[in-house]
Amino acid sequence: MKGRNKRRFKKRVCDERTLLNGLKEEIRRILQNKVIREPPDPGEMKLNTDSSLQSDSAEPGGVIRDHNGFAIPCYSAEGGVRTVINQELIAIVNGLKICRQDGIKKVKVATDSKQVAQIINKKEGRKVENEVFEIWELMQQVGQVQAVHAYREANRTADYLVTLRGSPGCIVLTNPHVDILDRILAEDRNCRKYVRR
Repeated sequence: MKGRNKRRFKKRVCDERTLLNGLKEEIRRILQNKVIREPPDPGEMKLNTDSSLQSDSAEPGGVIRDHNGFAIPCYSAEGGVRTVINQELIAIVNGLKICRQDGIKKVKVATDSKQVAQIINKKEGRKVENEVFEIWELMQQVGQVQAVHAYREANRTADYLVTLRGSPGCIVLTNPHVDILDRILAEDRNCRKYVRR
């Protein structure tokens, strides 16, 4: 009896260790995949942009925030149906126009399209769209502008804004008070961590 119990106990300890090691590894993986919105430096604004392309519509949008995470303006527009890249570029054009109009001189543009960030930073050698030339011109007019890639989870505000149906042109929400939008902005200000999927 002793030998059989010893084998069972040994097997059970081994199974528990395997389970525990598996749980530790899963927790480590989840923690490594946490994403937070990175605020800009003091004196700098962050322009988070996104776009949505459906079969019958397209909505580029974005939000401009200060280093404390407070939205200066948010915007949403109807972009006309083209490609996702075009819509991402239109979102950035609209945001930089608002920055220029408001006298904002130092901007970090965050897009969840790595390809768009590379195009704007002249690191992507693909055919350049008309919007890119407009972005480059706006970058010179604004002053210091840097484009960076942001994970989708850290770009939730802009992601939500593109779900709002824009009308022709660009709708600027200078005092956005939509419950969901307010909640997302507050979570970002409080550095909520999101699991990257």
